[in-house]
Amino acid sequence: MLKMQFFVCGLCLVFALNCLGEAGLSLLCAEHTDPRKAENDSLLTQLKRYQCRSIPSITVAKNILSKQESFAEKTFEALSCLNRNNGYENESLQLAIKRFREYYCQAIHEKSLEAPQFFQNEQRKMYQIIHETAGLSEPEKMALEYGIGLIRVLKAYELNLAFAEYLMSDDKFTRFKKFNISEIKQNIANEDSFFGRVAVASSEIFPVIDEISRVFLNKDDSAPSYWQTVSDFYVENPLYEQLAKSLVSIQYVPDEMAFLGIAQFIHWNGVGGNGTYPLQEELEALKAHSFNYHGKEQGIQASYEHFSQRMRLFGKAHADLKMHINTVLFNALNDKDMGSPIYMYDACSGPRYSAIADVTARLAEKGRKVCLTLSDVDGNNLKTLVEEKHNDLEKRIVDVRYEDLNLPLDISESEQNHYDLVSASIGLHQLSEENQRKSIQYFTKLARVGGFISIPHVNELVHTQLMLIPVNILDREGYVSDDLLLFKFTQLAVPTDKKGIVKVPYPISKANIPQIGSDPKPNFYDYTLYLVVELPAAELETLQMHFNRGEYTESNQLIKQLTGFDIEQLEEKLLP
Repeated sequence: MLKMQFFVCGLCLVFALNCLGEAGLSLLCAEHTDPRKAENDSLLTQLKRYQCRSIPSITVAKNILSKQESFAEKTFEALSCLNRNNGYENESLQLAIKRFREYYCQAIHEKSLEAPQFFQNEQRKMYQIIHETAGLSEPEKMALEYGIGLIRVLKAYELNLAFAEYLMSDDKFTRFKKFNISEIKQNIANEDSFFGRVAVASSEIFPVIDEISRVFLNKDDSAPSYWQTVSDFYVENPLYEQLAKSLVSIQYVPDEMAFLGIAQFIHWNGVGGNGTYPLQEELEALKAHSFNYHGKEQGIQASYEHFSQRMRLFGKAHADLKMHINTVLFNALNDKDMGSPIYMYDACSGPRYSAIADVTARLAEKGRKVCLTLSDVDGNNLKTLVEEKHNDLEKRIVDVRYEDLNLPLDISESEQNHYDLVSASIGLHQLSEENQRKSIQYFTKLARVGGFISIPHVNELVHTQLMLIPVNILDREGYVSDDLLLFKFTQLAVPTDKKGIVKVPYPISKANIPQIGSDPKPNFYDYTLYLVVELPAAELETLQMHFNRGEYTESNQLIKQLTGFDIEQLEEKLLP
């Protein structure tokens, strides 16, 4: 909840910004920085100044979007250099592109389907070369990153062909025999230019991916599901699974982590997003990848029919998960004292804060006062959210923030232990493992004791989706390694001002629902709802021991003994 003092200051800032124009916008997020110098800083530095700050007006949101679009345009200009033989602007770029071409030739000729660890190591080296080469501009570095991403897409296409060959060997999938896989591979190999190869691979493999979608959409109920079939495929071909995991892993995190946030923006709004950026003629291969994956959420019609088919495979599982989570959250939050507002914080809100919109409406129908704090890193989404706040007659939206979960997350004293619900839906997989942990710790600090954290999410088997949407790996989607799979309280606990007491998110096991491609063993991504509790740090080891052994009843009893929260009683309330 914004204090009146802060609200008045905010109104003054908006007035000042409208008067000062661009210089005023710089002042908003560069407190002690000369605005004239600030505008000469790099675009990434300018964007970082907005981190964890309120967006008071559509003007400010548009300014963020303008900076992001400017970065994207410069990135696409630099990306076209990958097809040039000369005419580079500087020697550093020329050297980097030479190294990139060497890496590209190695990646397409090496049998990385059989040597995924080698591919993974060489990919990490290439990232390092890009970010440690002096003289490259930030957009040039990002362009080369996207070149690496397109190489990963080519490897994902190889996996799709291997999967199609696997299906051909099964009498249930005879329709795949119409594809001449050897000919497809040869047609791709015959193309020498980088973008030409991506374009040919796209046109040759799209029909195969379309058929993968159709065969599992048109199956009868007794036939195996897509998720089970691709899981069986990886069981028989463990090296393929290792490669797939390396393709969706964030293998290299640059010192300048704001690169990850801007990469996501470009992906959502251009390559793999809604395709709004005008790409040069030689980048037609990238246009072919604009599946409108996120644009569809904004009401823009999908670019390709095959995208709609794939979304039907995802759709029902996601709809079931969303309905389940909304019911659980409503039951959890509606129990709060009727006289008290319900404070909800939603990270990665998207354009319509869809993860919590339904439960917010249901609570409002019951006469509950709901106060929402929403955040995102995408200027397009921030603009829409600020418009939503402006048109919010019920005044539920109290704050909209620029927030890149890759960057340091500031938290004021007034916000600690403040929220009844902290939600982050389908967002953590775009963070490195370390930043995933930091984000959950951040959410734990925000939530009050007895409050909830909701993380409905794609799980650690996200690599199985490569067969359906291979382009989604362009912005370095993250795969969670075995080290993070098992829930570890010590890694997520946060200290309190009470000696020896820590605050931890405690998973509510019965609030789960099987997710797409979920693994039968309990792990980090199986949990979608957490109760925030305080307990002695010395007891974490005992709690972890019960958890690792699957002794959920014993861990519930320990929580009741240490905190007074009756988990079994809570589960009955959440799932009546």
